[in-house]
Amino acid sequence: MRNYTEFIETLYGIHEDDVCYIHGNRRKKKEKPRERLIIGHRPGASDEQYDFKENWSGLNLSGNRAQMIYDAKETALRYVTDADEEFTKYCGKNIEKHKNFFKKLLDINKVITIGHSLYPADWAYFKEVIRQNQNPDDIEWYFGCFGRGDLERIDTFTEHFGIPHGKVHIFRTDVIRTKPIEDVNNKQPVKQADKEKSLGYSDSGRWEAVGRGRIVEIKDTHKETVELVRIFNTAMNGAVFIDDSICLLVARGMNAGVFLLRYSNGHWHYELELEEIPNQGLINKRLHRILRDGDQLIFVYQSRVRKYDLNDGTLVLNKGMQKAPEHVFSGKDITEKFKRIYKNEFY
Repeated sequence: MRNYTEFIETLYGIHEDDVCYIHGNRRKKKEKPRERLIIGHRPGASDEQYDFKENWSGLNLSGNRAQMIYDAKETALRYVTDADEEFTKYCGKNIEKHKNFFKKLLDINKVITIGHSLYPADWAYFKEVIRQNQNPDDIEWYFGCFGRGDLERIDTFTEHFGIPHGKVHIFRTDVIRTKPIEDVNNKQPVKQADKEKSLGYSDSGRWEAVGRGRIVEIKDTHKETVELVRIFNTAMNGAVFIDDSICLLVARGMNAGVFLLRYSNGHWHYELELEEIPNQGLINKRLHRILRDGDQLIFVYQSRVRKYDLNDGTLVLNKGMQKAPEHVFSGKDITEKFKRIYKNEFY
């Protein structure tokens, strides 16, 4: 659900068919009239502005002069009232218009707000989201924060709806990319609808990672369900399932990186991007072997060894070592699982 701009379409590649334009779509569709954009405040928000005291002291209100002043005042108030009505946002009507969209929200477990002021004018939409959900107490709330004012409004909002502190997550929005990510080869904006491609399967065959542009899905092939949908700032080139509970997404090229996903408590979760070597990608020409040793992932380079904790993706060892490939390391060698993503070794 979003407003009338194309933020998530151009930035994240979401197709417009998957978007609810709760306040109208500013783009005119072929053979259809342009939609009316809904802007303004909640009903009654400006009522107190009409409660003013008239002060006519010092004016001669005799005869026609009094009538002229009265008529002018009533005319001005009529225009102000009409304008106020035009800029009043009736959320109930909008909810009824998009009722089919809200009915689909019965089993969502996350609500993410980006660039939303959280003013009471739109609280009715959030109230409807909560009302339609079958387990509203289980919803995790993620609020984008740009400044101190956002923090104050988030606090007011969560207190009003009785959202527990443990369900509230706040992230910075001042670091979010605000321009479409360009394709490295042709410098053209990435298309909204990219073709779906398989990134990799788990050894058991239960899990499949599927990419569509910058969108990655983890699918349960047994149940034929999508268990995770995650949007990244770059397209993924492959996925390595170390087992049925750990998946590493691999991006090559200008935005190279390795991203950790874990399956726990019946759900897939994104943990973080593994920390890279300064001025080098994590996977580079100097990399010789990758091993899994219990809860650790080991990268063996020409003259360095790095180890990551697979529980949370943190770096636990970064040590220089002469002729590192000649040393013996415990663990299972999973190098080939990564190499299949690359055409020429780790280039």
